[in-house]
Amino acid sequence: MQLTPALRTCSRDPRKSTAAYRTCFDWQAIRQRRNYAVTAAIHDRVMNILRDTFSALSVGTPQQFENLSVFPLIGAPGHMPSYETLDEALGGGRLQVTETSEAGSVPEIKVLNGGDRSVLIIDGEELVGAKQNRTVNLTILVPARSEIVVPVTCVEAGRWHPRSRQFSSSPRTHFAEGRAAKSRQVTESLRTLGTPAADQGEVWRSIAAKASRLQAHSQTDAMADVFEAHAVSVDAYVHAIRVAPGQRGAVFAVNGAVAGLDLFDSPRALEALLPKLVRGYAIDAIDRRPATQKPARPVSRESVDELLKEVAQLEASRFPAIGSGEFWRLSSSAMSGGALVESGTVVHLSVFSQ
Repeated sequence: MQLTPALRTCSRDPRKSTAAYRTCFDWQAIRQRRNYAVTAAIHDRVMNILRDTFSALSVGTPQQFENLSVFPLIGAPGHMPSYETLDEALGGGRLQVTETSEAGSVPEIKVLNGGDRSVLIIDGEELVGAKQNRTVNLTILVPARSEIVVPVTCVEAGRWHPRSRQFSSSPRTHFAEGRAAKSRQVTESLRTLGTPAADQGEVWRSIAAKASRLQAHSQTDAMADVFEAHAVSVDAYVHAIRVAPGQRGAVFAVNGAVAGLDLFDSPRALEALLPKLVRGYAIDAIDRRPATQKPARPVSRESVDELLKEVAQLEASRFPAIGSGEFWRLSSSAMSGGALVESGTVVHLSVFSQ
């Protein structure tokens, strides 16, 4: 495949160039601060918020479909979220997502929120159209009546021409193993360079490898075409996994091994976004189907309880957020992830096994 000049530029490590990100944000100032000063009081506050968040959860009855297990995380109903999801805001015409200019910039897109409520866009959500499809690098809360530039990664290496003026949302996230890799890359980039960038070349290689394994052809090397090639199977997973009463999150396991978890501050957000998340894990489950028809080994509730305790004690780094709140990056030798925290509340958290 011949890369266009714009894509050749992006195929270099995007973390080595931060000029694009200065369009609407003073990244130099953020880089100087990078991680907020970690005093003992701040560390205690971070740990207390994580501990309180997870201690309020219980693990519900797991659901199993083929080789995917999903454990509901049940919490108090809490408040109705003050934000809309990406799909709600786009569907209501209150949000516009476009390239940053006519020329465009691969690692960023522009988001204009014309509504009176914030809009939640979670890490890995896919936006399709414009000059090429992208997935979002980390969870962002777009303030009401604001315009921001959002860091993204290309998931369609073979296209750099407009199909539409505006992006639309897709019904999926980045596939989970790719989302996990991006999460680690963004954490490393924030901690070392102060910019929330992923490794674009590695993302393309990951998509190409999955497309090859799943025998999914795409004229533009689009991740979307991998999902479309297995749409019937993917949708079967989605239809099999139901939202439990009071569910605010989920732990996902493939072939008996925990792959990751997502947690929201309200059941309403989880209900809206669970189908997208399941699709991201389903394509991985299809990719890793065992050669034999033996059922996947079960994941015990005790192991999930232990996982939640471990997540609540991950090393956390805090960064100024794009939009509202703070970015928290979470890591250990076994896990990596991130959270968006606003006013002491974990709005969305995602963590993945290494």
